[in-house]
Amino acid sequence: MSPRANGIQEFTIDEQLIHEFEELEAHQFDCCNTYNKDKVGGLFGEADTLVHFEPLFLEHYLYSYHFPGGHTPTAEQFKTWYVPLIEKLCKQHHDDADDGYYGGEDAEAAFWQEFH
Repeated sequence: MSPRANGIQEFTIDEQLIHEFEELEAHQFDCCNTYNKDKVGGLFGEADTLVHFEPLFLEHYLYSYHFPGGHTPTAEQFKTWYVPLIEKLCKQHHDDADDGYYGGEDAEAAFWQEFH
Protein backbone atom coordinates (compact mmCIF):
# COMPACT_ATOMS: atom_id res chain seq x y z
CA MET A 1 0.00 0.00 0.00
CA SER A 2 1.34 3.44 -0.84
CA PRO A 3 1.85 5.70 2.18
CA ARG A 4 -0.45 8.68 2.66
CA ALA A 5 1.06 12.13 3.00
CA ASN A 6 -0.29 12.43 6.54
CA GLY A 7 1.00 8.96 7.48
CA ILE A 8 -2.40 7.64 8.56
CA GLN A 9 -2.92 4.05 7.43
CA GLU A 10 -6.11 3.21 9.33
CA PHE A 11 -9.57 4.64 9.77
CA THR A 12 -12.62 3.60 11.68
CA ILE A 13 -15.76 2.51 9.89
CA ASP A 14 -18.56 3.86 12.06
CA GLU A 15 -22.25 4.61 11.55
CA GLN A 16 -21.51 8.15 10.31
CA LEU A 17 -19.06 6.91 7.66
CA ILE A 18 -21.50 4.21 6.57
CA HIS A 19 -24.28 6.80 6.24
CA GLU A 20 -22.03 9.17 4.24
CA PHE A 21 -21.08 6.34 1.90
CA GLU A 22 -24.72 5.34 1.43
CA GLU A 23 -25.56 8.95 0.51
CA LEU A 24 -22.72 9.09 -1.99
CA GLU A 25 -23.61 5.72 -3.44
CA ALA A 26 -27.26 6.70 -3.86
CA HIS A 27 -26.28 9.57 -6.17
CA GLN A 28 -23.09 8.39 -7.85
CA PHE A 29 -24.75 7.91 -11.24
CA ASP A 30 -27.18 10.86 -11.14
CA CYS A 31 -25.25 12.78 -13.80
CA CYS A 32 -24.92 9.91 -16.25
CA ASN A 33 -26.34 10.69 -19.65
CA THR A 34 -26.09 9.56 -23.24
CA TYR A 35 -23.38 12.12 -24.01
CA ASN A 36 -21.04 10.79 -21.29
CA LYS A 37 -21.79 7.09 -21.73
CA ASP A 38 -18.96 6.54 -24.21
CA LYS A 39 -16.56 9.09 -22.70
CA VAL A 40 -16.04 7.53 -19.28
CA GLY A 41 -14.04 4.41 -18.56
CA GLY A 42 -13.60 2.52 -15.31
CA LEU A 43 -10.41 1.00 -13.92
CA PHE A 44 -10.89 -2.24 -12.03
CA GLY A 45 -8.30 -4.30 -10.19
CA GLU A 46 -8.37 -7.99 -11.06
CA ALA A 47 -7.21 -8.80 -7.52
CA ASP A 48 -9.70 -6.47 -5.81
CA THR A 49 -11.10 -8.27 -2.77
CA LEU A 50 -13.00 -5.24 -1.41
CA VAL A 51 -15.53 -4.18 -4.02
CA HIS A 52 -16.99 -5.61 -7.22
CA PHE A 53 -18.88 -2.79 -8.93
CA GLU A 54 -17.84 -3.30 -12.53
CA PRO A 55 -21.25 -4.76 -13.53
CA LEU A 56 -23.03 -1.76 -11.98
CA PHE A 57 -20.57 0.65 -13.63
CA LEU A 58 -21.19 -0.97 -17.02
CA GLU A 59 -24.93 -0.38 -16.65
CA HIS A 60 -24.10 3.32 -16.99
CA TYR A 61 -20.90 3.47 -19.07
CA LEU A 62 -19.49 1.42 -21.93
CA TYR A 63 -15.83 0.84 -21.17
CA SER A 64 -13.86 -0.80 -18.41
CA TYR A 65 -10.15 -1.49 -18.07
CA HIS A 66 -8.51 -4.09 -15.85
CA PHE A 67 -5.12 -4.07 -14.21
CA PRO A 68 -3.54 -6.92 -12.23
CA GLY A 69 -3.81 -5.24 -8.85
CA GLY A 70 -6.08 -4.77 -5.91
CA HIS A 71 -8.54 -2.09 -4.91
CA THR A 72 -5.86 0.47 -4.07
CA PRO A 73 -2.99 0.52 -6.56
CA THR A 74 0.57 0.88 -5.35
CA ALA A 75 2.76 3.66 -6.71
CA GLU A 76 4.44 1.15 -9.03
CA GLN A 77 1.11 -0.18 -10.32
CA PHE A 78 -0.03 3.39 -10.91
CA LYS A 79 3.09 4.10 -12.97
CA THR A 80 2.80 0.82 -14.88
CA TRP A 81 -0.93 0.75 -15.62
CA TYR A 82 -2.57 4.12 -14.95
CA VAL A 83 -0.02 6.52 -16.40
CA PRO A 84 0.10 4.92 -19.88
CA LEU A 85 -3.70 4.95 -19.98
CA ILE A 86 -3.84 8.61 -18.90
CA GLU A 87 -1.20 9.54 -21.50
CA LYS A 88 -3.12 7.73 -24.24
CA LEU A 89 -6.38 9.45 -23.23
CA CYS A 90 -4.70 12.86 -23.23
CA LYS A 91 -3.12 12.24 -26.63
CA GLN A 92 -6.41 11.03 -28.06
CA HIS A 93 -8.24 14.05 -26.69
CA HIS A 94 -5.61 16.38 -28.15
CA ASP A 95 -5.67 14.63 -31.56
CA ASP A 96 -9.46 14.61 -31.65
CA ALA A 97 -9.60 18.30 -30.73
CA ASP A 98 -7.12 19.11 -33.51
CA ASP A 99 -9.38 17.28 -35.98
CA GLY A 100 -12.40 19.21 -34.74
CA TYR A 101 -13.78 15.96 -33.44
CA TYR A 102 -14.12 14.61 -29.95
CA GLY A 103 -15.62 11.30 -29.03
CA GLY A 104 -17.65 8.99 -31.14
CA GLU A 105 -18.27 5.32 -30.73
CA ASP A 106 -15.69 4.15 -33.29
CA ALA A 107 -12.81 6.16 -31.81
CA GLU A 108 -13.63 5.16 -28.24
CA ALA A 109 -14.17 1.51 -29.13
CA ALA A 110 -10.84 1.35 -30.96
CA PHE A 111 -9.07 3.02 -28.07
CA TRP A 112 -10.52 0.80 -25.35
CA GLN A 113 -10.17 -2.37 -27.42
CA GLU A 114 -6.40 -1.96 -27.09
CA PHE A 115 -6.68 -2.18 -23.30
CA HIS A 116 -8.97 -5.22 -22.96
